[in-house]
Amino acid sequence: MINSEYSPHKIVHHIERLESIKKNGFCVPVTIHLAPTTCCNCQCYYCYVRDYNRNKCDLDRNCLFSFLESVAQLGAKAIEFTGGGEPTVYPYFDEAVAKCHELNLDVGLVTNGFHLNPQVLKNAKWIRVSIDTFDADQYFEIRYSKLPDLSCVKKLSLKYGVVMGASCVITAHNYKNLYSFVITARELGFNNVWLKGVEDSDELVPFIDEIRVAVKELLLLSTNDFRVFVGDLFRNSQDTSKSFRRCMFQHVAMMVYADGSVYPCCSLQGRSEFAYANIYNDSIEEILSKKTELGVEECPLNCFWTNKNKFMEYIMLDNPRHVNFM
Repeated sequence: MINSEYSPHKIVHHIERLESIKKNGFCVPVTIHLAPTTCCNCQCYYCYVRDYNRNKCDLDRNCLFSFLESVAQLGAKAIEFTGGGEPTVYPYFDEAVAKCHELNLDVGLVTNGFHLNPQVLKNAKWIRVSIDTFDADQYFEIRYSKLPDLSCVKKLSLKYGVVMGASCVITAHNYKNLYSFVITARELGFNNVWLKGVEDSDELVPFIDEIRVAVKELLLLSTNDFRVFVGDLFRNSQDTSKSFRRCMFQHVAMMVYADGSVYPCCSLQGRSEFAYANIYNDSIEEILSKKTELGVEECPLNCFWTNKNKFMEYIMLDNPRHVNFM
């Protein structure tokens, strides 16, 4: 059983990007993380970008479509619609997905699941529904909203072959129900689940041991057809220590925010001091040429992409040692 969905080794399929970084100092990104709106129909109490989303805005349709055409022409491969806000409430979301398909750009979607339209999303490569719990009362406690209708998950997965994932942010509200979360997700037709702890909070401290035991047991539920993935359970995003010397992820992926600002990665979205361009004012060629690599010592966050950066750092070595000793 090879869990390739979240593999940190995907760059091996795009080695030419690393060669471009060596030669030119930059490369055309493989993936564009796109937050087309700051609006959301949920109010998750732990929302990591709540403060940055207070100023409501949507990307201009024509500017976005022109940007998509430009990055596709240069050789970008995929668009991940994400937050920011909830991407499916973007007024031109359906059109934007169709535009990506027209341009042969792969589509991925991170969503709360309220607007899953199989006709719009049937050609997506993957969809990850951030859901946290399938219990209506718990859902309201966490997200101040009713549960979404997920009856189309099986259709998207079985009929159209879209890889459907259900993600759960573990909180003090739902940590006792992780087993039922995984089982329910499987019954609803999800192909995988992603579990991670709520960040920058002490609320899980009293339950750390209990959560670790539960997660260890849940990993045993993985099969070839249904997989359980576990992220950082007790991550503090303010821990700035890094185990790599250079961030390559910021080159192979690009974050575009709802106001048009371009960021090194999605973890920095909304923090205007880290924006280095804007698609309203800059062409994609100008964006790439003016990009200055953000040094690891300047990045204020615990890197979510550590394993990818460590692997790319190794690939970038000019003379790695002992390559013939397996």
